[in-house]
Amino acid sequence: MYLGSDPITRSTTPQSINLADMHLPARLRLPNSAQVVLVTRDRIRARVRFIHRWQGMTDMTRWKAWLEDDRGTKLYPTAVEKRTTAFINTIVVPDIDGLQRKTGFVYRVPVNLYDGGGDYVFYRPGFYRRKMNSMTLVLQRRGYQFRYTWNFVEDLEDGLDRVPEFTARYVAER
Repeated sequence: MYLGSDPITRSTTPQSINLADMHLPARLRLPNSAQVVLVTRDRIRARVRFIHRWQGMTDMTRWKAWLEDDRGTKLYPTAVEKRTTAFINTIVVPDIDGLQRKTGFVYRVPVNLYDGGGDYVFYRPGFYRRKMNSMTLVLQRRGYQFRYTWNFVEDLEDGLDRVPEFTARYVAER
């Protein structure tokens, strides 16, 4: 990831933590996603999206958030830009046969879900540096911790920066 002249070169690969819910079909997972965008070298915007059965879980003001760099430095948000929570009442799920192939049929599942999220804005002069190896966005609330980690590499022989790997994981707190 590097600061290019267009917005695409300043964005990380979107990540998703897919959670199951006992009240939904077994194959259906609820994606909770995050993406980091470098606005400037000093300002970073983390775009998050939560989908859950409880509206309180999609309210990003109830989550504690921070960024960690590869040196362990923590950066807390300077602003939270919440978007309106939407209500989802139907999900379309593709039918899959016993060999895990899509059959071409779909079925609609009536659900009661909430879709929320928004942006966390982080600001610190010099937080992003060109030789940064990794960056982790941590979202935490009672009983939940989501860690979205992006690993970076230095310039390769062809002169292009690459994002070789990303991981997202859910950590259950006790």
